[in-house]
Amino acid sequence: MIETAAVRDALFDVRIRAIASNGSGVADLPDGRVVFVPRTAPGDHARVRLGKVKRKWAQASLVELLEHASNRVDAPCRLFEVCGGCSLQHLPYDAHLEWKGRFVYDAMTRIGGVRVDPPEVLPSPKPYGYRNRVSYSMRRLRGGRVVAGFHALGRPAHVIEVESECLLPEPVLRTAWSELRAHWGSGARRLPSGGNLRLTLRCAGDLVAL
Repeated sequence: MIETAAVRDALFDVRIRAIASNGSGVADLPDGRVVFVPRTAPGDHARVRLGKVKRKWAQASLVELLEHASNRVDAPCRLFEVCGGCSLQHLPYDAHLEWKGRFVYDAMTRIGGVRVDPPEVLPSPKPYGYRNRVSYSMRRLRGGRVVAGFHALGRPAHVIEVESECLLPEPVLRTAWSELRAHWGSGARRLPSGGNLRLTLRCAGDLVAL
């Protein structure tokens, strides 16, 4: 049932008009509040469920895409819908560049009060497989099983288990992470239960540092 009052768990059908700097789609509720919806794109007609509701804005989760934006694409990463890392994989790369340029311009002019021309955003020769540093969270569950990966979308206390799926690190880091996971043995299982540790890998050429 579509609601009229902006309260937690209420459903609304909205049209996404922009992207916020955190990657969430931006739409307007009937009462004038701005609502932020992760994993949506400008042009999407979406049914959303409200979460946190403030006086001028609200956060929501995507329930159903009623109409797709014309330039929406399938995210190349299978974990995109649940991982809290990447936020724009449902858009083509040229749209990434356009919106990132807007984020910088907005930060400089509207927030910083600096008069500048809109920046030119240069494409990377490698949209994926370029990062030479990556940080993973590790958490031991009750029973001793260790999960390691990235924080879940909207749930920073939870960890999404990642083997070698992440597309951003250089290939040598993905290989090193897979080998590390295969050989960490009982040492990882002695982590304190419930606590999070951060493990960072860096590379320079074929050399990897832990």
